[in-house]
Amino acid sequence: MSDRITVTMDQKVISAPAGVTILKLARDHKIFIPTLCYLEHVSDIGSCRLCVVEVEVMIACCRLAARRQRMEWSLPLRVRVLQNIAGKC
Repeated sequence: MSDRITVTMDQKVISAPAGVTILKLARDHKIFIPTLCYLEHVSDIGSCRLCVVEVEVMIACCRLAARRQRMEWSLPLRVRVLQNIAGKC
């Protein structure tokens, strides 16, 4: 039997197989995280930073979900991260 993990994503408790990315986990559970660079069958590089989630602030397309993680996708977080990357407009 394969290992499974349980995480909390946007206050929703989710069980999933170990080794899945945060982005795939979100998509599988109808939780929208926007992306520019992530396409199926293409290497993840995390360069667009739109998929950043609050775990320890990381990029969802490159990070595997882990046991008991709590993840949040929020506009204030996204604004702060993108401002730090691009500078304030």
